[in-house]
Amino acid sequence: MWHYTVDGNYSVKSGYFAASQLAQFDPSPSKSWLSVWWKEFWKTSLPEKVLIFAWRGFHDALPTYVGLQKRKVVDHTNCPICGFSVDSNSHVVFLCRGFKKVWKELRITLLNNLSMDISFKQIVLKASKILSRSDYELFLVATWYIWGERNQIVHGRKANPSDVMGSTCLSPERWVKLPLGAYKLNVDASLDVNSNTIGIGTIVRDTTGNVLGCLCKSLFGTFPVILAEVVALMVALDWSFTLGLPLHVVESDCLALVLALPKRFSLCDELSSLLDDIASLLSIFLEASLIHVRRTPNKAAHESAVHALTVNVLNSQHNCSPLSRPEKRGSILVSGEFGAKMRRFPVTLLLVAVVALVALGISTKGAEASNSASAFVQNIIYSNKIAMFSKSYCPYCRRAKRILGELHQQPFVVELDLRDDGTQIQDVLLDLVGRHTVPQIFVNGQHIGGSDDLKNAVLNGQLQKLLSTS
Repeated sequence: MWHYTVDGNYSVKSGYFAASQLAQFDPSPSKSWLSVWWKEFWKTSLPEKVLIFAWRGFHDALPTYVGLQKRKVVDHTNCPICGFSVDSNSHVVFLCRGFKKVWKELRITLLNNLSMDISFKQIVLKASKILSRSDYELFLVATWYIWGERNQIVHGRKANPSDVMGSTCLSPERWVKLPLGAYKLNVDASLDVNSNTIGIGTIVRDTTGNVLGCLCKSLFGTFPVILAEVVALMVALDWSFTLGLPLHVVESDCLALVLALPKRFSLCDELSSLLDDIASLLSIFLEASLIHVRRTPNKAAHESAVHALTVNVLNSQHNCSPLSRPEKRGSILVSGEFGAKMRRFPVTLLLVAVVALVALGISTKGAEASNSASAFVQNIIYSNKIAMFSKSYCPYCRRAKRILGELHQQPFVVELDLRDDGTQIQDVLLDLVGRHTVPQIFVNGQHIGGSDDLKNAVLNGQLQKLLSTS
């Protein structure tokens, strides 16, 4: 029986009249408060996709199994993670035991001892009252991230471990003020599989966040992704050490690298030894720590790495002085397409850079002045018991050095990437032995080959025979 018409039948007109009367005589303060709350919510400085996800969860609009069953898409409401509880909006993000460790990792305690019938809306409102603004933003990001990991499992893919999820959510998106006089280093690597080249990008910022300089460098070689990131970090740390920068924070968007560093002792030999080198370089900077950030705050380093792939000169030396145009690799870019973002180094740093370059060039100037690259190579090969043509960042070169070190043999090493004529020497080696790769190892004038060839020579006794000959 409809009480707003004479005949007791409902009509649209009578329904509109009834609704307007209720609005006049029953104004709801909760709606007024909620309107203000939503205005503040949309002002939150988070990505729009995170806010829209929270809005959908607030209004029970997420495609959980409960919602899909109502639409007759599925015939059950069991949670795809734990398999027992009802897959509601609140359960999938906050109550499912499969994600409890993530919330524990984030140290958000308001989710402890929640009743099973609490709604997504109630939890979000409660969090906005209890948590600080920064913790509330972390809370919203975590809900969005957990939902994405839940969907990975639903679609048959593997979700990240709980500690990885927690560290990803905790990754800082904003500039954190550094101690006075400290610097922050951002580093990234970019791969070009067509040219077998990796680009390395490094950005240095000061205490206030101003960009002081950028290193762009390309290296020739085929590297797995994590190895490329490892090499990029090694080059960046070595560059910073050469300039004498007091690093406080080192940021990379390679989560696998950041997580592997403390676990390096349980990894394979080659990766473990490279990570040991990184740990040693980090220890030089007394307070430096390596942390993971997402691509957005690491964007400038990523763009520098991509830019390094666009220049034609390969394997150039680290040049630390500013250039008018970004024409060379291994350069501080202060103009051109990066010019608007970067400032010149302080005079003191430029002096350090000049001294470093002079010191780097002294050891090679005499030989380069008196001999051609070909004569230099021949002289090195036949004047030393063991000669190795290497590159300082190359993992295979480091492996070869380690093998010889275990045999208590000290090779004479020519680091091609640290020489102005490194490319010419590499071309001479190509003509001499038919290979353009490093390392190239010679024992008593006889060519052994690369690191794999050296290992085989040790196993079959060939190396010992060559070493015993005078």
